[in-house]
Amino acid sequence: MGDAFNLAWIIPLVSSVIGGSIAIGGQFAVIHFKDAPKRKLDNKRKEILRFMLNPEHMPKGTDWRDINTLQRIVGASEEETKRLLIEIGARGSTLKSDVWALIEHKPFPKTAGGD
Repeated sequence: MGDAFNLAWIIPLVSSVIGGSIAIGGQFAVIHFKDAPKRKLDNKRKEILRFMLNPEHMPKGTDWRDINTLQRIVGASEEETKRLLIEIGARGSTLKSDVWALIEHKPFPKTAGGD
């Protein structure tokens, strides 16, 4: 009776764990494949933003890029463009409104009030 009793609760437990794992894995797969086109578009947009913020591709005498120019070039809303800029390591100016540069080229000032 002891062996039969142990199997009576072990089999449903193992079945539940396996079934739950399959269900969770399936949900992750659905999310991954559903979001793949958005991730691909985001990656292309980030590539363009990095290119545009590279000092070699800036207009002469310009250290910063205007957010309107950047969002127009990548075809995204201002909010989406700012999210992508932050993801690639860019920052807004502390002195000028709505202009952006890569932090590697424009690190944060050591003292307050200067870019």
